[in-house]
Amino acid sequence: MVDWKNTNLKLVSISRQSIIDASYVCKCEHCGQLIVNIATVEDTDTGKQYEIGLDCKKTLIDKKVLDWMKEKHEIKEYKAKTNRAQKFLLYLSKPERYEITTNNEIVYVNDKTVECFPDSGIMGKTVDSENLGYLFNIGMKDFLQECVNKGIIKYKR
Repeated sequence: MVDWKNTNLKLVSISRQSIIDASYVCKCEHCGQLIVNIATVEDTDTGKQYEIGLDCKKTLIDKKVLDWMKEKHEIKEYKAKTNRAQKFLLYLSKPERYEITTNNEIVYVNDKTVECFPDSGIMGKTVDSENLGYLFNIGMKDFLQECVNKGIIKYKR
């Protein structure tokens, strides 16, 4: 009996046939179903080859690859979110910055002698901004509310 969960498989070949004209039919060595479309796979640890159906190939080989690709994508996305969050927190940590919210964004401003947006009455030169929806999405809603409550972020409508 093969321990499929702990088997490292690689694809050797695929044979596709019509069920009517099939020259070779066999039983899937994974699930026991009769198959005409056959994936020959090899256990990379033992060198033993198995004939399995294409659905079982998806489960045993493709799923691992797709999960690995998904994990890599999520890691990349997580790193991007972390970098943006770190940048945002860095701005908040600098006392010379003046942070405000406008149009669902937190805008970091300095040089309070210059009007930041024409006819807005908001004084300061814009340095950078971050979308509030994005910050809420990465779990910073309570933290932002606390910053507003403490006056770190000035809330303007």
